[in-house]
Amino acid sequence: MHLPTLPTRALAIAASSVAMLSASSAIAAGKGPSCLLIGDSTIVGSAGELQRLIGRDCVVSAKVGASTAAIGGWSQASARYGVAFIGAGSNDADSPALRQRLERLRANVNAARVVWLAPYNRRARGLVEQVATQSGDATVPLASFASPDGIHPASYKQVARALWSGDAPAAVPRAASRPPSRPVRMARAVTPVPRKAAQQKVLPVAHRDPRLDLAMVARPSIARPVLMRPTITRPAIALPAPAAQD
Repeated sequence: MHLPTLPTRALAIAASSVAMLSASSAIAAGKGPSCLLIGDSTIVGSAGELQRLIGRDCVVSAKVGASTAAIGGWSQASARYGVAFIGAGSNDADSPALRQRLERLRANVNAARVVWLAPYNRRARGLVEQVATQSGDATVPLASFASPDGIHPASYKQVARALWSGDAPAAVPRAASRPPSRPVRMARAVTPVPRKAAQQKVLPVAHRDPRLDLAMVARPSIARPVLMRPTITRPAIALPAPAAQD
């Protein structure tokens, strides 16, 4: 009889959630051994809130910018932990040897429960999930959280809570992981100027040649005197009457 099987990813998620709940209960009750936080800047940012949730100090081996190869040499299989949180693969996501580095890192981590913080990068996230599945580990994808740069989460508190509870939120849209765009400036409306009015350019008073305004100033009227020519009266001359002729 053939029984229906669930997808491998669904089985891994279900098993990881049960594993994390049992591990968190044991550590919170003080019955489990110590915990290990190992990885890159994603573990550095989550360490403070994660230790607060656990209620005790953990062994923290994390560094900003660390590669998976470097992280793999920080832990020894001889050290035993109750739970280990691993964050690796973000700084060498395109390395052809990333799968081998992840497997070597996992071999050096000896813990009853292991939880991986999978990177935002799709290739690195896929390889981390493959290594976690074959080892029976849990994974919390960073793609479930908003990010300003596609590498680091916007809120490490949310990531720490998801690591501790083993329950990651639904993946956020790709656009939410991008930096916020700059606001678009709206162009101001320009009132069209009539063509004739535009040609008649009037300069401000401060830049106007004062000589141009002389024609606009009313000149005072000057009353000029009227020269009157004197009237000369000439006396009448009486001419003698001609003499009578005999």
